Order: sequence, then C-alpha cells, then structure tokens
Amino acid sequence: MENEKLVGIISRKDLLKATLNKKNIEKTPVSMIMTRMPNIIHCFEDDNIIEAIEKLIKHEIDSLPVLRKEKGKLSLVGRFTKTNVTKLFYQELKNKSI
Repeated sequence: MENEKLVGIISRKDLLKATLNKKNIEKTPVSMIMTRMPNIIHCFEDDNIIEAIEKLIKHEIDSLPVLRKEKGKLSLVGRFTKTNVTKLFYQELKNKSI
C-alpha cells in the first residue's frame, strides 16, 4: 500500500513464475514480481457475498482483497477468503440441522 492505496499483491503464482524464470528469488524485491493494479481480482465492501464467491470460483483463487472506493480512490479494507465461504456454509448447515 502507498498512501492507503493498494498497489499490488504477491501470490503463489507470482512466486512460482519468478522461480521458473530463474530469478534470484532471495534478492528480488516484491515489487518486481507482484501483480499490480488494475490486474488484481478484487471485490468491494458493498458487493454481495455471491458476487465475491463467484469471483473466487471463476478465477480459481483463494482470496480477494476487499476495497473501498471513496472520492475516486481505492483503499484496502479487508480480505475475503475461501475460509470465509467455508465458515458461512458451515454455519448455514449447522443452523438448518437444529
């Protein structure tokens, strides 16, 4: 983040690509291999849960940065993960069996 703005993320895929490209991964700055905006798959804090889950499935990713848009700027406010989805699913099943 720079000035409260999300500028990039680093994923397992980014690390794998860097390693396969024979980069000296131990000395490579994160900024050289990270995925940058606007190429980051994300959701907004007011998106509904179904939209967020659909993005996880469609893009086969484990988590989404959750962003807030204010005055034309994006800021990071959280993360939506497969674990969140699993907890929601579990809670629904638990509530229905009572």
